[in-house]
Amino acid sequence: MKKVTMKDFRWLGKPQHWEKTYKDLSLTVEGNLCLPEGPLLLAVSDEDFTLTVQTTTAPKGGYCGVCLYHTERTYTAVGRSKAGLCVETSINSYKTTADIPIPTDEENIRWHLERRANEVRIGYSEPLTAEVQWICSTSLPGMKDAISFGAFFTNHTNTPFNAKMHSLRYVKNEVVVSEPLV
Repeated sequence: MKKVTMKDFRWLGKPQHWEKTYKDLSLTVEGNLCLPEGPLLLAVSDEDFTLTVQTTTAPKGGYCGVCLYHTERTYTAVGRSKAGLCVETSINSYKTTADIPIPTDEENIRWHLERRANEVRIGYSEPLTAEVQWICSTSLPGMKDAISFGAFFTNHTNTPFNAKMHSLRYVKNEVVVSEPLV
């Protein structure tokens, strides 16, 4: 498969106001948008890869982050806001959500998504640090062949906010390692 770039990402739940170029995205996240209806910007890959991308740190009540998507009933998403971190997983519409109160003053967060066969791990780092905080390791149905992945934006309040995604880097992983990603 060819290298994934910004032009390969497509909207699922397109926002009302957005602008996308070959290197960045800006949008307005309207109020009361939750997963999986909230704006998702997804691409597909059938190879092992590492994705890094920066998103805005959402205000309290919203989340910007990365996700794996199989269907509207089956997905995993990890997002960040000024107030904390959220991990949401849905398998056949059975949802599990963990909200972790870890406040931050950072305006942007760098996301790391690493895929190896049917396993993916998701983590983040602050823009000026190299150390990745790995949050979850997961597998969804059908992931061994190909996965849909990308950014998501949610807003659990009535007040819209502006968000951005930029500094996208997709690298095919050539090395085959038999150890799990955990």
